[in-house]
Amino acid sequence: HSFDPHAGEIQFYVALAWFQAGKHEHAISFFEKAANKELTASFLFAYLAQAHKAVANSELAEWLFREVVALSPDRDFYWYELGNLLLDNRQYYQAALCFQRLVRRDDEKPVYFFKLGMAHKWLGRWAQAANNFE
Repeated sequence: HSFDPHAGEIQFYVALAWFQAGKHEHAISFFEKAANKELTASFLFAYLAQAHKAVANSELAEWLFREVVALSPDRDFYWYELGNLLLDNRQYYQAALCFQRLVRRDDEKPVYFFKLGMAHKWLGRWAQAANNFE
């Protein structure tokens, strides 16, 4: 076999196609192959995290999303996805930290305030939740 410098990229696009088709188990396999080919862009790990979330492997999804935000701390979408996963997993304090970060960075997105309010609601911080919901 000859070395293909684009092998990781090809594996990524195969994975992306399976992901979009809703075949998350297949997508995970190809995302992992792409990662093993040294394609380590944060978007690869974000898709891999989303695929693991879709098949209810939330611990690995959380670990991957934390890696993604470490690689790309300025990408709000990744923080949003991590916050949503943490809300789903009832890790409300950690979710609140993600959404607080987003609100500080961009106070023009109502969804960030809503998600922060949901985290505060589940933590029993009703006054803060009400403030976020306004």
